[in-house]
Amino acid sequence: DGGLTWLGLTFGGEPGQGGTGCPGYGMTSATQAQAIAWLQDEHIDKGRCGCMTVPCETWQGSTGESLYSLALSPSMIGDTTTNKRCRIDDATKCTTCACDYYVKYSEDGGLTWLGLTFGGEPGQGGTGCPGYGMTSATQAQAIAWLQDEHIDKGRCGCMTVPCETWQGSTGESLYSLALSPSMIGDTTTNKRCRIDDATKCTTCACDYYV
Repeated sequence: DGGLTWLGLTFGGEPGQGGTGCPGYGMTSATQAQAIAWLQDEHIDKGRCGCMTVPCETWQGSTGESLYSLALSPSMIGDTTTNKRCRIDDATKCTTCACDYYVKYSEDGGLTWLGLTFGGEPGQGGTGCPGYGMTSATQAQAIAWLQDEHIDKGRCGCMTVPCETWQGSTGESLYSLALSPSMIGDTTTNKRCRIDDATKCTTCACDYYV
């Protein structure tokens, strides 16, 4: 409630049980270092302090391990101006899970999470297990599935590059910013522009469309 009332966890990290907030690490003998670690592990990492959505300007353009660390649950990448979010769940320690990694997306700000089928189809009850590698998917394949089937297809939001980022850009830099499914535009209005790369389209009259 924005700081009107304050709650504490039990020594075991359970909320809603009348915990005083005394850290579970060290308990009544907790040091400052243990209090900081308790804050990180049981509050920040579990979303109790908020700020779980990494904004567009932080994650756009990230790849590999950097993208993985930003999207790793309980954090999520997304568009804070919309309700689109994406995340990767690390299930490597789950003994009952079919996959080591799950890539999921949300259309309601993270209240509910959806998965694609192995073929990349939404709305078919997919678990989010990556289509690359399927039940044997590696971390690298999960990252690639996030990029190809979620980020590149707009499921994570952040498709409009704002004025301050693209104004003044030229050449390859401008092209990369305006290349569909991204678009350049004015986030305070409804005006947008993009370039469609149709070089792989066998039925298109032009290689590029603006």
